This record gives sequence, structure tokens and C-alpha cells, in this order.
Amino acid sequence: MILKKNIFQTIIDKTPLCSIDMLIKINHKYLFGLRVNKPARNFYFVPGGRILKNEKYNTTIKRVLKRELGLRIKNLKYKIIGVFDHIYTNNFLNVKKINTHYFVCAIKIELNEKIKLTPDSQHKKLILLTKSQALNNKKIHKFCKIYLRNE
Repeated sequence: MILKKNIFQTIIDKTPLCSIDMLIKINHKYLFGLRVNKPARNFYFVPGGRILKNEKYNTTIKRVLKRELGLRIKNLKYKIIGVFDHIYTNNFLNVKKINTHYFVCAIKIELNEKIKLTPDSQHKKLILLTKSQALNNKKIHKFCKIYLRNE
């Protein structure tokens, strides 16, 4: 469901957004995308997105994987890493004095097959890093590092 800008602005201003983040491990490396949009613009972040009204959790995962990476996974298996609060001082709409609060369920997905990754319009590029490389990289967002430490 696409919301009108003024309605979405009110939602961001007055409520937390329920979302999912996916720590994706592919052949011993983790996937990150360089974000184009606020919040977290110019940082590498894991794939993820809002959970839409009346959307089942597995449906959200499959939608985000398809939209952000071009992946279609039939027998999806994942492990829950944890539930986190992400509070940013800015927002996607770039409206001053409105912060963004995400209530995030983070999951880990392991893929062992070769896959072709295609970034979406929200990411400049995608990279794969080992856990050590990601934890030591200043461009990997601090929330993603929390996922790596808690996986």
C-alpha cells in the first residue's frame, strides 16, 4: 500500500514503524547495501523494510528480498536475531524536527548457492564482507554491527 506523503509524514512523526532487517550470509560473507535514502544514507546497511498493514511476516521477507535484491526464495529459512529499537534524528521525507523510530525484528538468512545480486534504487551498490571486515568498517552502520554481534 502506497501512502500519501502527508499521511506517511504523520505516521513517522507520531508512531514507530514496524520493520524487518535481514542479515544475509552468503558463502561465509555478509551482504550490505550502500544506502541512498535517509535515514542511514551513505552507510552500508542490511536489506530490510517496513511491514505493511495486514502483511504476514514471511510475505514481508519475500517482498523485501525480491524488491531490494531481485531474489525469489521458495523455502525460506531464517533465525531471529532479536528485536531492536532504531531511532534516527532524521526521516525519509527530509522534514525538519521529525525523527524516525523503527521497531525492528532482525533475522539471519544463510544462502549457500551462487546468486546474482541486483541492487534496487535505494542502494548505490552491494558488497559482501566477512564478519571481521564488517565489524571493522566505519561505513557499516552501527545497528548492523549489533546484528553481527548478536547473530
